[in-house]
Amino acid sequence: MKKYTSILILLFSLLMLASCSQNKTIFLESAWIRPGIKGNTTAGYFVVVNPTNQSDKLVSISGIASKRIEIHMTTMENDVMSMHEQDFIEIPEKSKVEFKPQGLHIMLLDLTDDIIEGGQVEITFQFEKAGLITQTFDIKTSDK
Repeated sequence: MKKYTSILILLFSLLMLASCSQNKTIFLESAWIRPGIKGNTTAGYFVVVNPTNQSDKLVSISGIASKRIEIHMTTMENDVMSMHEQDFIEIPEKSKVEFKPQGLHIMLLDLTDDIIEGGQVEITFQFEKAGLITQTFDIKTSDK
């Protein structure tokens, strides 16, 4: 009986330690995407959190919701707003990089189906070091 009690205490302790440990890899939070119509384009927003001690790069994005997903940066020059595709985004160590309206964001081009408010879409992110991370995006008209 003592043996089983000791094993249970050990397992419980290990479980508590695991639940208290911090996330040690890049992750995404606050992910949302605007509704869109099949064949058209829409945009997605999120925050990349890098709690690690090394920088990383977001190098590509994919998903079945559209035929192509690009990383874009919105800029303002001479009172003219424009978007420019980015080859990659540097994610510094112990930092957050926000993808938001009128800043960094992703563009889903040539949607494969309607993206309807209230639903969800899965998108996969390829990081140079962290590898593949799949994130579920809520479909809504704003971040509220």
